[in-house]
Amino acid sequence: ILLLNYVRNRYGPALPVIIISGEIERRDVIRAFKKYAVTNVLLKEDFEYDEFRLAVRDALQTSLL
Repeated sequence: ILLLNYVRNRYGPALPVIIISGEIERRDVIRAFKKYAVTNVLLKEDFEYDEFRLAVRDALQTSLL
């Protein structure tokens, strides 16, 4: 959350942010999406390269609109 706060203050809401985390509590995810405009959240235990690639592609396409 501290890193998200720094990124948003430094670069603004237009920069896509994808979180990759080993542990995510539901309330933290909801807060991140609402307050920090997180683009996507991926779990390390379910991590797949193709899913990550698609998340990055979608984030970049959305930020260019």
